[in-house]
Amino acid sequence: MKANDFRVGNIVSYFHPAIESFEPLIGHVIHKEEEDIIIAEYEDVNLRTYSIGGIFLTADWLKELGFKPSSHFGNGYLLNNLVLAADEQNKKFYFFDTSKRARHIKYLHQLQNLYFEIHEEELIAENPIRAKAS
Repeated sequence: MKANDFRVGNIVSYFHPAIESFEPLIGHVIHKEEEDIIIAEYEDVNLRTYSIGGIFLTADWLKELGFKPSSHFGNGYLLNNLVLAADEQNKKFYFFDTSKRARHIKYLHQLQNLYFEIHEEELIAENPIRAKAS
């Protein structure tokens, strides 16, 4: 992924050589500098990282963000008039624009960016570590 895929405020996963972990870390983008460098937040320390990626969107992430299941839209999720349709296994999520074109929302940061585009406010998870562990 490219740095310009992300906005300040997006929740992302990343690896950092100074932190030994086999699992990716989760942090918020707090500043963007050059093309491929993003600074992320981890345990109150600002880290410059080169290995950053999106977090796959899941039903657990949707619940953490405040989305509620909605049978009015088939297998869907609803938050503040933003509806996401899900496949039967809750593995793929789609947003349908006003012309009924489907947009696959594969990553959490894509949903955050879509929400900002529609509502002009951030979509924030209260506890991103809990959503990851689910």
